[in-house]
Amino acid sequence: MTTFALKLLAISLMLIDHIGVIMISPKEHWELYVICRGIGRLAFPVFAFLLVEGFSRTSNVKRYLERLGLFALISEIPFDIAFYKARYGISLWTDIGKAVGGSFDMDALQLVFHRLCAYQNVFFTLFLGLFLLYYMKRVGYRYRNHRVLCNVWEALLVIGFSAAAYLVRSDYGVAGILIIIAFHAFRGSRLLQSLSLFVITVSLLCNINYFMETGNILSIISLLATLAMIPIALFNDKKGKDVKYLFYIFYPGHLIVLYLLNLAIS
Repeated sequence: MTTFALKLLAISLMLIDHIGVIMISPKEHWELYVICRGIGRLAFPVFAFLLVEGFSRTSNVKRYLERLGLFALISEIPFDIAFYKARYGISLWTDIGKAVGGSFDMDALQLVFHRLCAYQNVFFTLFLGLFLLYYMKRVGYRYRNHRVLCNVWEALLVIGFSAAAYLVRSDYGVAGILIIIAFHAFRGSRLLQSLSLFVITVSLLCNINYFMETGNILSIISLLATLAMIPIALFNDKKGKDVKYLFYIFYPGHLIVLYLLNLAIS
């Protein structure tokens, strides 16, 4: 599979996942909801793999970072609006209506603002992951003759960027950062990449989902993320069609479309 084919696959998997979150009520269609979420678990590892491959090939990491950072900001409003009801069980506009309708309620408005800022989209995770790879490369060059010191700095960077992902509550959080760094560390071995993905998925994603409202099922289906190594193993190291901005544009665009469709249906 080419880079283009993997990117198209990851986008399709993500779309199915987001259809499940935004448009399907788990209370009314639990089985369909779980199927969509299960399929969607494969998306992020593919995106993480593509990020690592892109980092190794790009001639301008800073420009790559600028693109991710810009679209993280652009995508945040569609992300917050699209997933608001799925997280809090009430539409954003209903919440705003309660805050400003009739008598102005500052506490209710602050609650809405807090909820909007509570989670950040996946571009923030990818941005932090790429930033981490960039700094690790610089540290590796600077301390190339001091292996122990280099390893200490790299460990501190991983801890620091993982903490940043946790604090800003970006999508996939700490697990996302660790998947990116593991794919980079074991770039020459699909087997080690697969094992690292399995370990991270079991130790982090499953435990995080265990405490979520939907319970054990989502914890179990998080293991499906390891199946992402099947298409990754088929990667042929070729670029394919040049569609650099496909994911950047599709991500906020599909969130807006799904939200409007759900609004029209409901």
